[in-house]
Amino acid sequence: MTDQRGQLYQIDDSANLTLFKQQIVDFRRWMADHDYRDRPLLITEFGIPMPVDYGFPAERVIAFWTGAFDYFRTAGDPVLGLPADQNRLVQAWCWFSLADTDYVTGNIFDPQTRAITPLGQAWAAYAGRIR
Repeated sequence: MTDQRGQLYQIDDSANLTLFKQQIVDFRRWMADHDYRDRPLLITEFGIPMPVDYGFPAERVIAFWTGAFDYFRTAGDPVLGLPADQNRLVQAWCWFSLADTDYVTGNIFDPQTRAITPLGQAWAAYAGRIR
């Protein structure tokens, strides 16, 4: 790699909503600077692939993804956003994961029992509120 700069994040930053939002704005700025402002931004996978014992219990994960979903649904910018979508910054997104066996912190369902997790219950309640 030829770049001589970067950003070092700590484990705790995995649930830092302020940093997450800034990454979205920075990427949209890059898109606008490279004549891609007229393209949708799709977040194809995001989540917190950290275990509970690293400080990521369900409550913290729920707070992060709820904040991220709220941001995705509402964030816009008249200079950076997609003009065809009321200048919203993000057009679609996908949470990781439905039922991963290695990174279980973000699971909506338990892959062994197929039972809905506390995160899945929170997701269902959230989806019911935004209808």
